[in-house]
Amino acid sequence: MTVVNHWTELPRWSPGRALYSCYITFADDPRLHQVIDAYQTSLGDIPNLDLILPQWRHMTIQGVTFTDELTPEEMTDITAAVRGRLAAVPPAVVRTEPEVLATDSVYIPLGPVEPLAAIRDAVRAGVFSVIDESRLYALPGQESGEFEPHVSVAYVNADGPAQPFKDRLAALSVPPVELTITHASMLALTKDDHKWSWTNEVRLPLGG
Repeated sequence: MTVVNHWTELPRWSPGRALYSCYITFADDPRLHQVIDAYQTSLGDIPNLDLILPQWRHMTIQGVTFTDELTPEEMTDITAAVRGRLAAVPPAVVRTEPEVLATDSVYIPLGPVEPLAAIRDAVRAGVFSVIDESRLYALPGQESGEFEPHVSVAYVNADGPAQPFKDRLAALSVPPVELTITHASMLALTKDDHKWSWTNEVRLPLGG
């Protein structure tokens, strides 16, 4: 097995362009950060790896459309529609699961999937009440339509052998933690300088 560069060009995503998206963000959850920090401490000196800083740790829910392809009114309406639907979805109690070494990243799955899928279904219903599904832009991993909730630890930034990753991960034993998801966020997502980052985050609370 080899690893490959995560930071390949994506269709239509030119430098500086932002994608209106829905994420779950974790800036305020120390339990998850402790888990990610344990992995990053072990992996940190592998040269072809970009560790994800605490402020950019996230779970992808849904890419929507580039911000320059939406009117301000559409963005306002999408946010309002998603907010209304999430108000009927209860907070999700989930746990971290054993790490996965993918071809371009190391990530931590979250489960069970069902309460997180309910969040995604509500988000998509809100989005589709304003724009047609044909306008969606699929983020990496969403092309097939499947939903595999996870939080990434680090991204590979150059092709190379997978064995150094396997060796480090095999030596680790990180206990799972339980998390309570209380919000999703609409935000303007950018891809630059070997990181996913965002601005204009609007947190939408889960209700139920």
